[in-house]
Amino acid sequence: MGENQTVDFITKALVELTGTNSVQLFIGLIEMMNDGVMVVDNKEQVIFVNSRFSAITGYPKEELIGKVAAEVLLAKKAKIEMDEKVEDRSSGISESYDVQIVLKNGDIGWLRISGSPIYDVDGKIVGSIGIHGDITKEKKQELSLKIALEKEKELNLLKSQFVSTASHQFRTPLAIIQSNVELMCMKIVKDLPNKKGKYNVYNERIRTEITNMTDLMDQVLMIDKINTGKLESKLVGTNLVQICKEIIKKVDQIAGQRCIELNVFGHPRIVLTDVQLFEHAVLNLLSNALKYSSEKNPVFNLLFQDEDVQIEIIDDGIGIPKNEQKLLFQPFFRASNTFDIQGTGLGLRIVKDFTEKMGGQINIESKENMGTKVKLILPN
Repeated sequence: MGENQTVDFITKALVELTGTNSVQLFIGLIEMMNDGVMVVDNKEQVIFVNSRFSAITGYPKEELIGKVAAEVLLAKKAKIEMDEKVEDRSSGISESYDVQIVLKNGDIGWLRISGSPIYDVDGKIVGSIGIHGDITKEKKQELSLKIALEKEKELNLLKSQFVSTASHQFRTPLAIIQSNVELMCMKIVKDLPNKKGKYNVYNERIRTEITNMTDLMDQVLMIDKINTGKLESKLVGTNLVQICKEIIKKVDQIAGQRCIELNVFGHPRIVLTDVQLFEHAVLNLLSNALKYSSEKNPVFNLLFQDEDVQIEIIDDGIGIPKNEQKLLFQPFFRASNTFDIQGTGLGLRIVKDFTEKMGGQINIESKENMGTKVKLILPN
């Protein structure tokens, strides 16, 4: 099928639609398109291309007409893939696909092709027509993004390895410091019994800072474990009332003269949850409630509702400045009114991740100098 035959065939259809017997109208419409258009015969020889196709590929029309398109435009690997598309079109299949091409200047380009067979008046396939969109810029952006993601993945892996190695390396000197402090205490008690009280103050400071540093390392390792997807949850049927009572016993060790009571609402039932994650999250929130308040005892509510189970921990402490609340779950963030209170800024982030790992969510309501209410919502 020659170019004139193709034009005649399509023009007949155009005449029926427009009532205008004009080949130039057809050519004009094709030339106005923003996409490249190519028509080939059954031998894949080019019989027509519009100006836009020439502009995309850099090839003048006369260098394409009569040539096999794949031999001019495609690299070897792409030719093999194109053979499958040609086979599909010869079977009457229309489809869209992306293909890599070699431009006239030798650069690599990409086309998104919508190809369809062309039939003559007898219903025989006599060639095919393709609409070619230039997606080179899009593909380059995809490649750049892929490379950036690979680099980020490598950096995250290196960061994870560094965090893990550094954390473990810190533990050795901390353990040595801890053991030597204990030996010093024993030596002071034996050789300087009259000065035991004075040196105990210094020793206690060292112990406290060792504990703080160890806790920080544990939390950093936990954040890294969460970020790298190594944290897994094991949901089992759990008696939350009993677990919460056990948590309170642990909190009592840091509560001093204050105390926490558990208020249970609704009808208690067994709930699927991860005991370790749940205990860590609630223990962290209760510790915060004690740390950031100083008078009234924090309120600890466990609510069994029809659609979910909720844990509420309420204090009347320093609260969180409104303009800083959006940053609460960022690692190492600490509110501006906590500068004189010990902390790492990792606790709430870990609580959020643990809660979501159990299929739940966390909500926080707070007003500066009026207190904070933290609510964990877990599915039944």
